[in-house]
Amino acid sequence: MAKASAYFIVNAIKGKKDIKKIKGDLDTLGGVISVSTNAKQNSVAVDFDTTGIRKNQLF
Repeated sequence: MAKASAYFIVNAIKGKKDIKKIKGDLDTLGGVISVSTNAKQNSVAVDFDTTGIRKNQLF
């Protein structure tokens, strides 16, 4: 397994509901290992297995 991380800025994060939706959507993708969000910085970090998914498929 080749692990990589991707970081994104998402300007539309408004609260817990948005965070739950983002995490839920990303967790359904094959190859995603973990998802972390920071609403104050509008950022999302995704750890993923590069044999199962490519970075451009995450967002």
